Amino acid sequence: MAAITQTLLTLLESGDRVLCHRSVYDWTDTFFREEAPRFGITTAQVDLRDLTAVDKALQTPTKLVYFEPLSNPGLDLIDVPAVVELAHDAGAVVVVDNTFLTPYLFKPLRVGADVVIHTATKYLSGHGDAMGGIAISNDQALMDRIRRGRNIYGGVISPFNAFLIMRGIGSLHVRMPAHCANALQVAEFLHDHPQVADVRYPGLPDDHGHGVATRLLQAGYGGMLG
Repeated sequence: MAAITQTLLTLLESGDRVLCHRSVYDWTDTFFREEAPRFGITTAQVDLRDLTAVDKALQTPTKLVYFEPLSNPGLDLIDVPAVVELAHDAGAVVVVDNTFLTPYLFKPLRVGADVVIHTATKYLSGHGDAMGGIAISNDQALMDRIRRGRNIYGGVISPFNAFLIMRGIGSLHVRMPAHCANALQVAEFLHDHPQVADVRYPGLPDDHGHGVATRLLQAGYGGMLG
């Protein structure tokens, strides 16, 4: 959360407006609903899968668009290039939390996102023994601002946690294909089970995000299902 909140507080100021997907990680949602207003920051939440709704929401001046390409916990898959194009046309910065997909499956910077955040505690470390967050950008000016915010707010990772996360990243290319294969097998089993009413997984052909997934994702559909 330090990577998320420090990035947002660094890039936003009083009077700014954020456009956020309807479903994001619970504590991120809490930040937008309860903490951001204390700083004079307003947030509008819409379903970013609906590009018409996104375009309409961006008619109101917006400083930043925030979402998770594969949302937690709703597993909504966002058409990132399309949302980025609309956001940039409106003059907004795009910040995404790519934790669920990891850079193994999807690289948002390559399709125009301005800042990408990862919760390194999860897939990147991979061993459940480290905590950390990462914010990256291709824009040097944005990175300089984020680094300055990190120094001011003090959310700096410990050297040992950094070591553990770097160790885990070394096996990400082995672990992610296994996660994807296992999740797809479980999703297909539950999808066909008579006692299961609904399964959310972008690898299923009838999932709302399957078309976007087959176009954007590089090597699988992720390890999360609902």
